[in-house]
Parts: sequence; structure tokens; C-alpha cells
Amino acid sequence: MKLLILFLFLGCFACKNTIKKNTENEKTEALHGLAADSSKWKTRNEKENTETSNEREFDLAKWKTKDKNDYPYREEMYKEVLYSDSFRRLKKEAVLDMLGMPDKVDSLYLFYLVAQKRIGFFPLNSKTLVIKLSDDGSVEWVKIHE
Repeated sequence: MKLLILFLFLGCFACKNTIKKNTENEKTEALHGLAADSSKWKTRNEKENTETSNEREFDLAKWKTKDKNDYPYREEMYKEVLYSDSFRRLKKEAVLDMLGMPDKVDSLYLFYLVAQKRIGFFPLNSKTLVIKLSDDGSVEWVKIHE
């Protein structure tokens, strides 16, 4: 009984609110469905790089590096994939060549585990890069799921 109460208590405090407020310009772009060009994405990435200095350029070997159940470098590199306009033009085969085999595949979705916090072997919080493919095999969208 005490163990159950402990897990419930830890489960309540394991969640964190990571929602960032959008600027008025970003809201307007989202409402009008305007696609930002690569220079705007680069500016956004540069702003984020000043906030968190632990980001690095995408490196295939480090992306595929797995230490037990964790990927130690993906947390530092996933934004390069998430905000890349050129990545969104790739086909499924090119995505698999670039990122390797996904941790999970579900129909037209590819799931790549970025980071996971655990207590023992119980997962508490997972960050996953989700890629949705269109019927022709091209990338439709890329999102992060927490």
C-alpha cells in the first residue's frame, strides 16, 4: 500500500509544464498557415541556442549512439531535425538513412525516442520525435511529443 502511494505521489510530480508562450508574430504565422523560410528558422534556432547552450549540430553517429536504454546525444540534436525545412522534403528511405531505424513504427508514423526519465525501470517522462509520412512516403510533419 505504501509503495502504491509512493508511485502515485511521484507520478504527480513527474509531469512538468514546458509550454512556451508564442510571440505575436509566431501566432499570426500559425493562424495564416504561412511557412517560414529557412532564415527565420535559423534565427529561431539561434535564439534558442543562446537560451540553452547544450545544443549541437546533427551527427549521425552520435544520433544512433545508444547507452543501455538511453540515447545520450539526441536531446542536444533533435531541434536540428525538428526545424529543418530540407528535412521536411525527404522521402521515407532518406529519413531512415539519416536517422536510422525508429524505435517504433505505426502505420505512417515514425517514433524516435529523444529522452526518457525513469525511476528504476518505470518510465516517468518521455520526449519523442514523431514524424508523420504522407501516402507517397514523403514527410508530412515533424513534431516533438512530451
